[in-house]
Amino acid sequence: IAKSFLTWNNENRFCGKCGEETLFSTKEPAIVCKNCSHIIYPRLNPAIIVVVKNKNKLLLTKKSEWQNNRYGLIAGFIEHGETAEEGVKREVFEESGLNIEKIRYITSQFWPFPYQLMLGFEAEFVSGEIKIQKSELEEVKWFDKKNLPGLPPKSSIARHLIDIQL
Repeated sequence: IAKSFLTWNNENRFCGKCGEETLFSTKEPAIVCKNCSHIIYPRLNPAIIVVVKNKNKLLLTKKSEWQNNRYGLIAGFIEHGETAEEGVKREVFEESGLNIEKIRYITSQFWPFPYQLMLGFEAEFVSGEIKIQKSELEEVKWFDKKNLPGLPPKSSIARHLIDIQL
């Protein structure tokens, strides 16, 4: 959280309206322009993360930069004008080629890289065959719930979404 706050502070040292220096507000968690009183609040970028289920299997993903046997979940930013559920559906299709239904919100987690609020969902597979978006992922595979590969750390929302399926 501290890293996110410092990044926000450094990126807003000057007002986006008039260019003057900003100061911390004494009234709320915000920065205020000394000149025009423009208020700048910390921003959040909404992102989704989803565990996709198919009977006794879970859809897991692997990025090339992750250690050899570590897998995670499909995730991505919500685009302007779309709902969180539309973002889930789009991200799953873009990254895996699969269609899903029964999208259900589970939980959220602040993710300071920077400014992300991860909204965690579960969904059920409907149709399609895996077609990996190579620019984002190295591998997308179905894993039996009883035979999962290396998983994200326990402190992560990804791991929580996986664990509640077991």
